Amino acid sequence: MERFLIKSPNAKPSSKVEEPPPKKSKKDYDKKYDTLKRKRAFQDAWLKEFPWLRVDDKAAGTCKICRQFPMLADQKCGLYIGQIISRKDTLYAHEKSAKHASCKLKSDREKLKNTNTKFEGDLEKTVQKYNEGQTDKFKMLFHTAFGVAKNRKPFSDYEYICSIQKKNGLDLGSDHLNRKACVEFVKSISESLHDTLVSKLKQAKFYTVMSDSSTDSSIVDQECVLVRFVDPDTKSPVTSIASIEALHTPDANGVFSAIKNGLKTIDIDIENRDSKPVLACINMDGASVNMGAKNGVAKKISDCVNHKVIVTHCVAHRLELGVLDAAKTESYLEQFESTIKRIYRFYSPSPKRRAHLCSISEVLDKDLIMYSDIKSIRWVSSKRRAVNAVVQDYEATVMHLEQVIETSKKTDEKSQAKKIHSDITQVKFVKYMHLMLDILRHVTSVSQLFQLNDLLIFEIQEAVNTLYTHLHAMTVTPGESLQEFYDTFDTDARLYKGVKLNGPLPKVFAEDNDIIRFLRNISQDILHRFSNLSDVPIVNFSVFDFRLWPNSLDDLSVYGNADIVSLVQCYENILSEEDKANIPSEWQQLKVRLSMQKSGHPLAVLTQILQSNEKTFVHIATLIEMLFAISPSTAECERSFSSMNLIKTPSRSSMSQANLLNQMRIVMSGPSLEEFDPTDSVLYWLGSSKGSRHLTHKPKSKKPVEPSSSSANIDIEPEQQDTQLINDTRAKLKEKLAKDQCSVQ
Repeated sequence: MERFLIKSPNAKPSSKVEEPPPKKSKKDYDKKYDTLKRKRAFQDAWLKEFPWLRVDDKAAGTCKICRQFPMLADQKCGLYIGQIISRKDTLYAHEKSAKHASCKLKSDREKLKNTNTKFEGDLEKTVQKYNEGQTDKFKMLFHTAFGVAKNRKPFSDYEYICSIQKKNGLDLGSDHLNRKACVEFVKSISESLHDTLVSKLKQAKFYTVMSDSSTDSSIVDQECVLVRFVDPDTKSPVTSIASIEALHTPDANGVFSAIKNGLKTIDIDIENRDSKPVLACINMDGASVNMGAKNGVAKKISDCVNHKVIVTHCVAHRLELGVLDAAKTESYLEQFESTIKRIYRFYSPSPKRRAHLCSISEVLDKDLIMYSDIKSIRWVSSKRRAVNAVVQDYEATVMHLEQVIETSKKTDEKSQAKKIHSDITQVKFVKYMHLMLDILRHVTSVSQLFQLNDLLIFEIQEAVNTLYTHLHAMTVTPGESLQEFYDTFDTDARLYKGVKLNGPLPKVFAEDNDIIRFLRNISQDILHRFSNLSDVPIVNFSVFDFRLWPNSLDDLSVYGNADIVSLVQCYENILSEEDKANIPSEWQQLKVRLSMQKSGHPLAVLTQILQSNEKTFVHIATLIEMLFAISPSTAECERSFSSMNLIKTPSRSSMSQANLLNQMRIVMSGPSLEEFDPTDSVLYWLGSSKGSRHLTHKPKSKKPVEPSSSSANIDIEPEQQDTQLINDTRAKLKEKLAKDQCSVQ
């Protein structure tokens, strides 16, 4: 308090003795010692304590596990890059980091796959327990979980299926039978498939990235990322799901970020120009956000590499757009499609109308095809089904509509029936109905070909040219269905299959300029949509279609040489010097070999060349693998969204992103239930726990209640004991109340 008082100038100094400075603690002396005198150096004993540590001659340490899995590790960490280690704290901090833990987990999973590997610590105990009689039980549990996921069922079905299996006498134990266990098992199966995919991709040379987006049941935009590559075991092209990512923003930056993150999950860094495998193709739909020339997703991905990348617009989508382009030139087709949809909407929601339609078709002895809608999807199959149903059910539909017009008392129903009846009894409608059936028959067959997973890029041109010839031939002679109309229609009575038609009579086919003009437009529009097939290097890959090779050896010797040189020059940045030097000579040997196998399909024959692994074709096999890796269609993306809608239903709209990916990976990339081997998945599940897995849980035993000393020798029934306890309690309360009253008095 003295320092707060105002002292007189004549006042004497205080006689208080100053306190000595406090003694320095041992910690302070240690800090001073560490700073001034202590010399830190690497200790050899740390290598035994941290077995993942690797040190070079200059005492620069790195983590062996993190270096083994660069996509999971923290690549900015000092122990990943390499740093001088002089403190043990650095090693402790790295060992406890999340990135190192994930790398160690993956390393343990790979060790589990090798039965000769020695396990340590908790993992050794768990594997020992598993091998002591739990194998069969867990295989059955994993088979059940796999079946639930493969059939797109909810995880809660697992518990019910297990109860049925136990009812049938299977010994599944009493543990791991709930929904939580199913989620863990499905995750383990998915991670096992993921590891297999990553392992195969490391052996592949090239890959194609495919991507498309759709909205799920919880109104979340999902970006599905798939890759196509050559399977190192079968040497055939395969397509697998990499990831499904929730889009934060549906613009080019958001989609690019989702694709980048999805590829990172399978250890592909798209921004690393030296990453393997090499990106060969980008396949997407024709949306401007994907195909924009300046800022599209494909442009952003192409800028990440330093070599030529083929960018393909899905061929099935292009085929649909070619048909739609031609439809815009014919004004009546819009009215025609509107009438088809109106028929569907008239019959679809009414079971009564459909029943009457069925009864009329039975009277006419006709097979009825239920009406389907023309869906706004990219494939044309729905259009053909809808038109085919109208042609097949035409007579029954007209008779039923006439019956509705005469007997219905509902004004709305009668007006709808009148409008539809008026439209479909026009000569022009019936004529275009048969014309569209002829066109869609050929277009649908090509569309189905374009949806194959193993479609090769040079097969597209042949299919497009074949479709063009079919459509162009129809400008000279009518197609099968249209010819049937001309043969069936009675121009004098204006009757078609007993139905009187209205409107102008049809012209002779050769003079029907509307139909001929429409057929020519659709042929030209389809060719225009596929005009980029003549671009380099796509057109150069057609030389591998040996069905087009000349038969003469003289002509064969020079055939395709310029295309092979063009391919080598186009991909000179990713081909080795040996490849560039030896591919031309191996091309001559390949032509001689394949010229004797022209009867087979190119995919099967070229797959045999890769499987043989002959030294004669070791360099040109690189170009064949690139051909196999190029994907021209995103049909698998559409199939993935069909699976997504069946998995994440409105009743499961709260499903997490991880569970959605795990189940979709099993559905799309998993084997059949008969071929599924759960061994790797079980081992992954055993190694994914922080400690040892509790394979079985001992039931909690209830401790016996010891009788009190006062009633130990009394043989009383339980009910009598409860009554006696209540009476004793009441007596004690009365005694206490009596004492309280006495004290008050």
